[in-house]
Amino acid sequence: MNTGIPADLEEMLSFAWAMRHDLQFTSSWKRHFSTLNFSANVMISNVWVPCCFGIPSQWRNIPPTISCSEHWVRCEEDWHISSDQGELCWVLSNLWQDAIASWAETNPLEVVRESAVAWCIASSKELLKKHLEAHRHAYFGPWLPEWPQWPHGPEAAAQYEKMKHRGEFDRILTASVMPPPRKPKGK
Repeated sequence: MNTGIPADLEEMLSFAWAMRHDLQFTSSWKRHFSTLNFSANVMISNVWVPCCFGIPSQWRNIPPTISCSEHWVRCEEDWHISSDQGELCWVLSNLWQDAIASWAETNPLEVVRESAVAWCIASSKELLKKHLEAHRHAYFGPWLPEWPQWPHGPEAAAQYEKMKHRGEFDRILTASVMPPPRKPKGK
């Protein structure tokens, strides 16, 4: 069905709309080139936390961006938050691309989108929860070793590629807090 909406805008709107069950929108949606930006609250440990979201039109290749400027968010690389804009490093880009492509091989776009939204929300909430709990417990040390993580920068991509070539793709997906693709109701 042709809605008359440009395809790239429709991609962004569909992804953002699929997030409506997990977010409390607090701003209008604004398009900036090939990204749809908006602010929304997300529930973390019974607290509504304000965040900014950026949904790229090419979300199947580029993961959404999420940033949070709450005072308890540690803007440090070791805590998976960029120091300049408070952007969460919630997923490895290579993993996102491969997972979305893998899902798209056997699922309709709607299922892929819903699963990608669930993964995005779950992973970003988990990262913010670690920050909030560290703040609540006055923990100011390094990232705890029991919390799973990828290395930073090129090391992360190299580690991911090695694991993928060893046939560990399914294990990587499971360890990334990624839900399995949701099947359409009645199928």
